[in-house]
Amino acid sequence: MSAVIEGRAVLPRFLAVKETCAVLGVSGATVRRFVKAGDLRQWTPERGHRKITRDSVARLVGVDPACIPNRRKSTE
Repeated sequence: MSAVIEGRAVLPRFLAVKETCAVLGVSGATVRRFVKAGDLRQWTPERGHRKITRDSVARLVGVDPACIPNRRKSTE
């Protein structure tokens, strides 16, 4: 869920692997290889679902992190 601060939407810091695949146009296996090679940074919470940092995805494709679309369904 995104919050709004001073009229600007705050994007989630992490993307799911599926979201990362959609942004990069690659498979989940390729995303895992990028993580292993150090090209993408991840965080794995207790439940074990790998999360990829939005900043590392943006750095890999050479864009501002705000340019990475939020593909999660809105809960509103």
